[in-house]
Amino acid sequence: MNYPIEAVATGNFVVSRSKNRALQAFLGTCVGLCLADRKNHVGGLYHILLAEPSSDDFFWEPETYASTGLPIFIKSLLEAGARMENLEAVVAGGALVGPVTEQDLYLEIGRASCRERV
Repeated sequence: MNYPIEAVATGNFVVSRSKNRALQAFLGTCVGLCLADRKNHVGGLYHILLAEPSSDDFFWEPETYASTGLPIFIKSLLEAGARMENLEAVVAGGALVGPVTEQDLYLEIGRASCRERV
């Protein structure tokens, strides 16, 4: 079956009640979180940039960070008809990508994406 495929951009999520739809996210250091309630046919994909802002001065859209965006994502799923007790999760991403430099190891961006809040 061919379903329409929708790319979910970094710092965004999509919630859907359609069974005939596919969502995708191109992950590297980012984390992709799929939550689905199969009983009520509601699901979504959340493309998370980082676990939390690095400082109070660096805060753009709340969906960019797991600490502020995850509650919004879950609320959207529940408003679309999902039930908290039925939600199933799949998580992917948080990689250290490309040629690895000393700075990459120092910054640990992939690890920062996967802190306990995700």
